[in-house]
Amino acid sequence: MPDEDQGYIYVSMQLPIAASMERTSAAAKQVEAVLANTPGVQYTTTVVGFNLLSFAHTSYNSFFFVTLKPWGERKSRSEQYQEIKNRLNQELSRLPVGTVFGFSPPAVPGVGTSGGFQFVLEDRSGQDVQFLSDNLNKFLAAARKRLEIGLVTSTFIPSVPQEYINVDRDKVLKQGLRSTMCTRPFRHLWRPVR
Repeated sequence: MPDEDQGYIYVSMQLPIAASMERTSAAAKQVEAVLANTPGVQYTTTVVGFNLLSFAHTSYNSFFFVTLKPWGERKSRSEQYQEIKNRLNQELSRLPVGTVFGFSPPAVPGVGTSGGFQFVLEDRSGQDVQFLSDNLNKFLAAARKRLEIGLVTSTFIPSVPQEYINVDRDKVLKQGLRSTMCTRPFRHLWRPVR
């Protein structure tokens, strides 16, 4: 569905993995300064520590809800929806803090988190992360050549450290240990049973 001027734009910011909340907050202020100096923007609401595209709560993401001036007040060409979005993406792409871009909300509320379309690329061959990353980069390069698609981005971060632990549960139980889930995803703590 085509972009529609709904009176607001979303902006996503991602810093390097494990950037602190303080660093992310400081970077968010740089984004807010760009937004404040953009014609047609009225208000900005910032959520530090959240990625709207992946619904992840992390220290290195921020999300911005950008409210535009009412339609009747945006009369110049620079204050029209596509112009605002294009200018924002040009300005935000120059920021050295990380990956920052603006995007449209979904044309139909409740159907996705952004306008346009969503695509899932899967590695069904069971190869390593580098294989998936290489193929994602090839896909994105080809998609960016298609002018009708517009902005193409991904929330995939191949540099996130990962560990795989194969636990022999029977052996662990025989040694008097039990499993308790930790608050961190994909991690178990093993403690003696008392």
